[in-house]
Amino acid sequence: MMGFALVFCTSAFAQELKEEKLDIDWRAAKAAADESLRSDKQGVDRFRAALPGNLNDVGVPVLVTGTGPVRATPRLQTQGDSYAALYPLDRNATLSIMGTARGVALSGDAGVSTDLADYDQGQFAPLDDDADEGGASNAKEADFSFTKFGAAYTLRISCADANDERCLKEDFARSVASSLVQVGGAAQ
Repeated sequence: MMGFALVFCTSAFAQELKEEKLDIDWRAAKAAADESLRSDKQGVDRFRAALPGNLNDVGVPVLVTGTGPVRATPRLQTQGDSYAALYPLDRNATLSIMGTARGVALSGDAGVSTDLADYDQGQFAPLDDDADEGGASNAKEADFSFTKFGAAYTLRISCADANDERCLKEDFARSVASSLVQVGGAAQ
């Protein structure tokens, strides 16, 4: 019995984390981008004109806020297969939209886990830096994570006020997620 446990532990620790490219459904992403352009050509064109660089150089579908609760041009950073868009919000809060076409898998697995929450279901998680201190929750950030087109996305809401409902309840994050439009990205 002890030999089995040792072999099991050895093989479990022999696995390594590896980064893999996610399988993006570019056909569906292109259709969504075309629909975004068709439904709000002026808004999409204005967004693209306000940002330096070519959004089609990003290897992940670029999602930004559309007609939902956040209507502003973000600061945008791109890096190969990832991007981040940062929006200032009222009451000293910020919204970040981060997307990536990369995932992490254990060696020996068939690939990156596909059981991530999809776009409609998303997972909301308040982030609490004080949770391990045993005190009352003082969440000032929250993440809403989901997949769309096979890519992984996280909306991060950061609040200056620990009582800001946007960081405590998922309603705001869900409304932002449902307003996202695709404005760029292409297979690399």
